[in-house]
Amino acid sequence: MNDVEAGEILGTVRGTPPNSEVRAAVAADLDGVDKILFDFEESMADVMSPAPSSPPPGWGSLKRTFTRIYDSINFGDLTIEEGAEQVMNEAEQLLS
Repeated sequence: MNDVEAGEILGTVRGTPPNSEVRAAVAADLDGVDKILFDFEESMADVMSPAPSSPPPGWGSLKRTFTRIYDSINFGDLTIEEGAEQVMNEAEQLLS
Protein backbone atom coordinates (compact mmCIF):
# COMPACT_ATOMS: atom_id res chain seq x y z
CA MET A 1 0.00 0.00 0.00
CA ASN A 2 1.39 3.38 -0.98
CA ASP A 3 -1.42 5.71 0.04
CA VAL A 4 -0.84 7.52 3.35
CA GLU A 5 -4.55 8.18 3.91
CA ALA A 6 -5.42 4.52 3.37
CA GLY A 7 -2.55 3.57 5.67
CA GLU A 8 -3.87 5.82 8.40
CA ILE A 9 -7.31 4.23 8.06
CA LEU A 10 -6.04 0.63 8.05
CA GLY A 11 -3.24 1.11 10.56
CA THR A 12 -1.57 -2.26 11.12
CA VAL A 13 -4.60 -4.42 10.23
CA ARG A 14 -2.50 -5.93 7.42
CA GLY A 15 0.77 -5.78 9.33
CA THR A 16 3.30 -2.99 9.39
CA PRO A 17 3.09 -1.07 6.09
CA PRO A 18 6.19 -1.66 3.93
CA ASN A 19 6.08 1.83 2.40
CA SER A 20 8.25 4.17 4.50
CA GLU A 21 5.91 7.19 4.17
CA VAL A 22 2.87 5.16 5.18
CA ARG A 23 4.83 3.46 7.97
CA ALA A 24 5.86 6.86 9.39
CA ALA A 25 2.27 8.13 9.26
CA VAL A 26 0.94 5.01 10.99
CA ALA A 27 3.67 4.93 13.66
CA ALA A 28 2.47 8.10 15.36
CA ASP A 29 -0.82 6.53 16.48
CA LEU A 30 0.39 3.09 17.59
CA ASP A 31 0.14 1.79 21.12
CA GLY A 32 0.13 -1.51 22.98
CA VAL A 33 1.06 -4.63 21.03
CA ASP A 34 1.04 -2.76 17.72
CA LYS A 35 3.70 -0.36 19.06
CA ILE A 36 5.79 -3.24 20.44
CA LEU A 37 5.71 -5.07 17.09
CA PHE A 38 6.42 -1.89 15.16
CA ASP A 39 9.40 -1.06 17.37
CA PHE A 40 10.70 -4.62 17.04
CA GLU A 41 10.49 -4.50 13.24
CA GLU A 42 12.23 -1.13 13.21
CA SER A 43 15.03 -2.51 15.43
CA MET A 44 15.47 -5.44 13.02
CA ALA A 45 15.47 -3.30 9.85
CA ASP A 46 19.18 -3.87 9.24
CA VAL A 47 18.81 -7.66 9.19
CA MET A 48 15.39 -7.98 7.55
CA SER A 49 15.05 -8.38 3.82
CA PRO A 50 12.92 -5.93 1.85
CA ALA A 51 9.27 -6.70 1.19
CA PRO A 52 8.78 -8.89 -1.87
CA SER A 53 7.77 -7.15 -5.06
CA SER A 54 4.25 -7.51 -6.40
CA PRO A 55 3.59 -10.35 -8.82
CA PRO A 56 3.53 -9.33 -12.49
CA PRO A 57 0.23 -8.35 -14.13
CA GLY A 58 -1.66 -11.46 -15.19
CA TRP A 59 -0.11 -13.65 -12.49
CA GLY A 60 -3.46 -14.61 -10.93
CA SER A 61 -4.87 -15.66 -14.29
CA LEU A 62 -1.71 -17.58 -15.14
CA LYS A 63 -1.80 -19.40 -11.81
CA ARG A 64 -5.45 -20.43 -12.36
CA THR A 65 -4.61 -21.56 -15.90
CA PHE A 66 -1.68 -23.64 -14.67
CA THR A 67 -3.83 -25.27 -11.96
CA ARG A 68 -6.63 -26.07 -14.43
CA ILE A 69 -4.23 -27.66 -16.91
CA TYR A 70 -2.34 -29.48 -14.14
CA ASP A 71 -5.63 -31.00 -12.99
CA SER A 72 -6.48 -32.01 -16.57
CA ILE A 73 -3.16 -33.85 -16.81
CA ASN A 74 -3.67 -35.56 -13.45
CA PHE A 75 -7.16 -36.75 -14.43
CA GLY A 76 -5.88 -38.09 -17.75
CA ASP A 77 -7.71 -35.56 -19.93
CA LEU A 78 -4.41 -34.24 -21.34
CA THR A 79 -0.97 -35.73 -21.83
CA ILE A 80 2.00 -33.97 -20.27
CA GLU A 81 3.06 -32.77 -23.70
CA GLU A 82 -0.43 -31.42 -24.50
CA GLY A 83 -0.61 -29.73 -21.12
CA ALA A 84 2.81 -28.14 -21.51
CA GLU A 85 1.91 -26.80 -24.93
CA GLN A 86 -1.41 -25.48 -23.65
CA VAL A 87 0.24 -23.77 -20.66
CA MET A 88 2.79 -22.07 -22.89
CA ASN A 89 0.16 -20.91 -25.41
CA GLU A 90 -2.18 -19.56 -22.76
CA ALA A 91 0.66 -17.96 -20.78
CA GLU A 92 1.82 -16.14 -23.90
CA GLN A 93 -1.70 -14.77 -24.43
CA LEU A 94 -2.16 -13.80 -20.77
CA LEU A 95 1.19 -12.08 -20.35
CA SER A 96 1.39 -10.25 -23.67
